[in-house]
Amino acid sequence: MKDLKVAWTARTGDTIRPGEDKGGTDAGHEFNFENTPIKVGDTLSVCTGHSWVVAFDAATGQKKWSFDPKADTEADVYLACRGVAYYEAPPGTQTGCPRRIIAPVLDARLMALNADTGKPCEDFGQHGFVSLTQYLGHVPAGFHFVTSPPLVIKDRVMLGGWVYDNQAEGEPSGAVRAFDPLSGKLIWAWDVGHDPQNWTPGPGDQLTRGTPNAWGVYTADPDLGLVYLPMGNATPDYFGGHRRPIDEKVSSSTVALDIETGAPKWVYQNTHHDVWDMDVPTGPSLVDLPDRQGGSVPALVQTTKRGEFFVLDRRTGAPLTDVREKPVPQGAVPGDFTSPTQPYSVGMPSLAPKDLTEPSMWGATPFDQLMCRIEFRKAYYKGQFTPTQREDTIVYPAFDGVIDWHGASIDPYNKRLIRRTHGQGVVEGTPSGRRTG
Repeated sequence: MKDLKVAWTARTGDTIRPGEDKGGTDAGHEFNFENTPIKVGDTLSVCTGHSWVVAFDAATGQKKWSFDPKADTEADVYLACRGVAYYEAPPGTQTGCPRRIIAPVLDARLMALNADTGKPCEDFGQHGFVSLTQYLGHVPAGFHFVTSPPLVIKDRVMLGGWVYDNQAEGEPSGAVRAFDPLSGKLIWAWDVGHDPQNWTPGPGDQLTRGTPNAWGVYTADPDLGLVYLPMGNATPDYFGGHRRPIDEKVSSSTVALDIETGAPKWVYQNTHHDVWDMDVPTGPSLVDLPDRQGGSVPALVQTTKRGEFFVLDRRTGAPLTDVREKPVPQGAVPGDFTSPTQPYSVGMPSLAPKDLTEPSMWGATPFDQLMCRIEFRKAYYKGQFTPTQREDTIVYPAFDGVIDWHGASIDPYNKRLIRRTHGQGVVEGTPSGRRTG
């Protein structure tokens, strides 16, 4: 590590625009570069806060091409793109665009670009673009967009979307959709409000409004043919009194779907009746763990905003380490309720912070700390899962959580999981439950 040197630096050319500065404009935009690049051959591809896609020479950093889709982001409160995907057509496919970068556009579009030239693939959708508002009914400006890279596997392009939090009930559907990577045609939609849940809507059809969405990065097991979705909760995030059984079942869960058909295979929920915005922000990390017969079990480790790690059999969703339902604080605003218990992954180390106390309060001066302690004593707080009953309710950890959309990395040989937490440094542990660092 001590011998590492900077090989090159490069700039995308995309910059913040007037009125978009983070922290208090009328537009309320947040402009961020949160991208994880992908490398295919000798090319490194990234995307930017205004949905540009830029390709660099991986060895030198020299820019190869850049494409600006001219996204209309005026109504978007969040300007970020976390990555793009790559698709290569099978040999013999009749297309002038065999190698493609497939990327989201913040004004609710999906685009396919020629990976060699950066120009739109004309045979994908309408001249390289597919509208993601189709089948969603009325979509107010800024109420649906995609920040995460689509998952491309087994000739499917799968993605959900970000739905504007806490604005209203009955917002656009959170359905997850799969598209053909060559034509852009919709192959299936997973819609929890439809029977069957996996279907292909036709002209005039609309996907069920207000359902939980899966806005983070997905992961998949191609051998099992399953994609694993990190599920959010139905809006509004902090009131669940009007949620339907279909919402309650998949909210704040990991859901496994058949990649080719979209058929649901299993659901594992890690927060019941979530009214704290503890949605699952990223897909699980996959690892094969030893079993007691000398073989291995295909497993996944689902990180959570709560700081809990749930280790599941990725074939069935059954827990592989102990999970215990524990009583949590009760009480809710009129018309709502709270779950009497919540699942805790007691077989794994927990990164959940300790409950707040007066000594937890911080201040720049002793007077500031005293005032903070006074405010803390006046506030409503019963520890983790405190229900929001008053304006001065303290929710901790809050909606940004302990582990957010960054997820975790696993060393499959040493069976070690490494995760950076919000404000708590780097934590290392093993999926078998032993803390190693």
